[in-house]
Amino acid sequence: KLSHHYYLNPMTTFKLLLVSAVFCSIGLGCTRSEHKSINSQIQSDNGNNEIVPLTSLVHRMYAWRYSESWEDFPFEENASSAVIFEGIDWNRYKQTSSYLREQEYFSDHFFNNHLRIAQALDSSIRSADITWRNLEDGIPIWAAEADIWCNCQDFPDEFWNSIKILDLNVAQDSAWFTWSWDIEPMKDSHRYRMTAIKSGSEWRISTMEGYEQFKSAKYYEDVMRN
Repeated sequence: KLSHHYYLNPMTTFKLLLVSAVFCSIGLGCTRSEHKSINSQIQSDNGNNEIVPLTSLVHRMYAWRYSESWEDFPFEENASSAVIFEGIDWNRYKQTSSYLREQEYFSDHFFNNHLRIAQALDSSIRSADITWRNLEDGIPIWAAEADIWCNCQDFPDEFWNSIKILDLNVAQDSAWFTWSWDIEPMKDSHRYRMTAIKSGSEWRISTMEGYEQFKSAKYYEDVMRN
């Protein structure tokens, strides 16, 4: 049974609060106590109180991630040929997903999106002609072009120790930000977008920019057709 929930994303929530504060400042639409409450929420929403726990979360997550070796979306090999793949290897995928959950770094939204990507890849691969599913022909169209965890081809040693969170915004129990591994981030520094959701008193990673490299089954269908 489906239920309907109306959700305002963090940026929209913050903008609404800001508009409310402007009206309050000119004496329209709210009492003195409401004015104080709105200003208090906006001041707390700039993220200053959350930058330490969020930075700690990102540091710990990346230190863990690069101490391990596994694939997010492993291919299932053809029974008669190791260079031909059939779709997602669901046994290995489920093992990886369970392992990710054990770390308690990620939100339910992260896992729902992760599964949606796996299902789209699997559906597209299984409907594709074998000529598209031969690993000897180069990188498959379903593979990421860069490491999805950092959107990079390579990275500095133990870069997680130098990660700085930039452009942090917090609204209620949601946060969105970018990070850089540069000691003094510049305009052209490597940056990576993430969002997080607070579960109880703990932050959990909700979205990561690198997963945007994966597309819908319709997208891959169009690529193969053209």
